[in-house]
Amino acid sequence: MIMRKIFNNTNSPSKYTLRKISQCKYVTLFFTITLLFSAYTALSFSSAGEASSEFEFRILVDDTLAILIWPPVENLSVDCIPPRSGGLRVLFSFKEERLWGNVSLVYVQPRNEGIYNLLVNFRSSVEWSGIIGVYTSDREFYGGAGSVSATPQGYFITLSGPIKMPQGDWKIIITLNVQGGSSSTFFSLKFPTPVNMALFILFSGILAYFNAFFILDSYFKSKTEGVSKIRLIIVSLLIFVSAFILYQVYNVMVGGETHV
Repeated sequence: MIMRKIFNNTNSPSKYTLRKISQCKYVTLFFTITLLFSAYTALSFSSAGEASSEFEFRILVDDTLAILIWPPVENLSVDCIPPRSGGLRVLFSFKEERLWGNVSLVYVQPRNEGIYNLLVNFRSSVEWSGIIGVYTSDREFYGGAGSVSATPQGYFITLSGPIKMPQGDWKIIITLNVQGGSSSTFFSLKFPTPVNMALFILFSGILAYFNAFFILDSYFKSKTEGVSKIRLIIVSLLIFVSAFILYQVYNVMVGGETHV
């Protein structure tokens, strides 16, 4: 009897011991849940900090790819690997004012055919939205890519978006397949936008008026008193200079020297 009592006291855990074991279980469970939640949170922030989006577009030489992001972002940078040096114009701004508010923007204008690898990095502390589009004078090339709107820089065609993304550090990777103008166009002739076309016609009319005045004046003088060779050279030079000026204005208006 005494031996049984001693045995029972030796091998049976006390209530205090059981309570401690139970408490240890809860503490262990609590720390396990806390550790898992911390790991999940860290993983979420890590993935948000390394978020990226990839796109691939086909555009024409001298068209301007535009990336608009709002609200404005921080640490905006642009890197691009063109197929050859001197074949790219890039402009980006942290904050630009638009009709609907302030935006960050990136403009990329490839000058040669080939594959361009574009990398845009930025950080946004809030949820952001963005649109990727292209300014062009040849809307037929892009078919039904997206919505089309007329602007002073030409037609703006939406290629992707609008998209909405969470905050964090972002990397936008874009592959541009840049092609030359369509060979079916007559001598690759480009037309200005309607506004630029009206200005071009007005400017051409003014130059034509002055040229016509000197030509007609010289013609009537040749019938009455004759025209000197110096006057003929001056009139010919005036016609040549006028044609050269019109050609330069045409290039600017169709985007040959587009400033974005």
